[in-house]
Amino acid sequence: GDAFQFSDSAIAGNDRLTGGGATSTNDMYGDVYLLRGLGGKDTFVGGAGTNTMYGDARQMSGTGGTDTFAGGAGTNTMYGDAYLVTNGGTGGADTMTGGSGTNTMYGDAYMFSDSVVAGNDRLTGGGVTSTNEMYGDVFVLNGLGGKDTFIGGAGTNTMYGDARALSGTGGTDTFTGGAGSSTMYGDAYMIIDGGTGGADTMTGGNGAASVNTMYGDAFQFVDTVIAGADRLTGGGAGSTNSMYGDVNVLYGLGGNDTFFGKAGASTMYGDAYTLYGTGGADTFTGGTGANTIYGDAYELKASGIGGKDVITGGAASTQNKLYGDAFLLAGAGGNDTITGAALVANSMYGDADTFSVGAIGGNDRLVSGTGNDAMWGDAANRGSGTGGADTFVFLVKNGIDTVYDFMQTDLDKINLNALKLASGAQFQSFAAFSAAGRIEVVGSDTLLHLDAVSAASIAHTVLLLGVTGLTAADFIF
Repeated sequence: GDAFQFSDSAIAGNDRLTGGGATSTNDMYGDVYLLRGLGGKDTFVGGAGTNTMYGDARQMSGTGGTDTFAGGAGTNTMYGDAYLVTNGGTGGADTMTGGSGTNTMYGDAYMFSDSVVAGNDRLTGGGVTSTNEMYGDVFVLNGLGGKDTFIGGAGTNTMYGDARALSGTGGTDTFTGGAGSSTMYGDAYMIIDGGTGGADTMTGGNGAASVNTMYGDAFQFVDTVIAGADRLTGGGAGSTNSMYGDVNVLYGLGGNDTFFGKAGASTMYGDAYTLYGTGGADTFTGGTGANTIYGDAYELKASGIGGKDVITGGAASTQNKLYGDAFLLAGAGGNDTITGAALVANSMYGDADTFSVGAIGGNDRLVSGTGNDAMWGDAANRGSGTGGADTFVFLVKNGIDTVYDFMQTDLDKINLNALKLASGAQFQSFAAFSAAGRIEVVGSDTLLHLDAVSAASIAHTVLLLGVTGLTAADFIF
């Protein structure tokens, strides 16, 4: 853009570089081959050939300019500032947009050497036919990542908040999935010993072709890593979303992440798909699409410990399957709170679907919605596992609910405090509740009548399977 070499104090120009045609190979340097000063504000437009664009230089120890890149129809490789930024260098706030071909974008550089300050860059994927690989800062990061923004295109998008491999500290990055397939890593594909994940924000794309896979921090942790507190939101109607709060397999401590479902179908894992370590205290709110939520992981191994998670089903959802800890539990479940959504048939599992030998359930709190809910304080298949002391909470107009594993020996409780406050004398104590005929034994089961107007009504009931002989100790009024 300016020269091969600057001598002493030189001022870079604001240049515009455009690649050639389909058979061309283009190497474009915004300012100079080696930059020690301040880069200019350059504009790059890729051609139909093979384009390699360096925002400022091949190697830089100065300050990068705020450059703008637009990929062409060919193969585009974009370096926001330089291939190599060395000691003392500072990345510019660059803007990159992929073309219709194959795009590889580095917000700052391929490599940082020594002490470097990353820029706050904006990377956008290309069109329907494009394949986009986007790195917020660099391929390997040992320092501090920038605050980068990613927007997925209509093609196939792979986004790394900071780097492919991170041993430094991730930036607070923002991701939005595109209309195509988007895989988002909040910080890196792999965070290695000493690395710290940033507090990233991810939102899935919209539409039937939008498939969003989100990892709050990385696909893999190696050795001692600190997970970030991330925020993950599913995509809109028609989209399919898989959200992992931290990583695919977690051995350490999970972050305290926040999840929101939207109109798409969302599967949320509080920490990982497989958990060997300790889950974070995560918060989930389901969307209007089909929600499957695992407070910690799909599989919680024998060494794993579930976090203290808060899960709320999505209102007007087609499905809420809510698991306090995991689908398969071999370790110790956390003390979770699960609340069913209104007017939805919620399936709530305080800990898991299935306990393995040695599993220990947490002391969970399950709150019924106004729909017809299925509730398990511990697990649908408990086997020889140990249950926790769970509390089943029922509100006014609870619907027609079924509790599958109320265990008096586990000190489980039925909480009717909300009805005591709203529904009159029959809900003030166990004696009054029982005397009003609201406890009906049906064979080996017990049916609780919770309709505020009539004890004979079956509009609002709770069926306790395999339970008879309830006492005052089983209730909270």
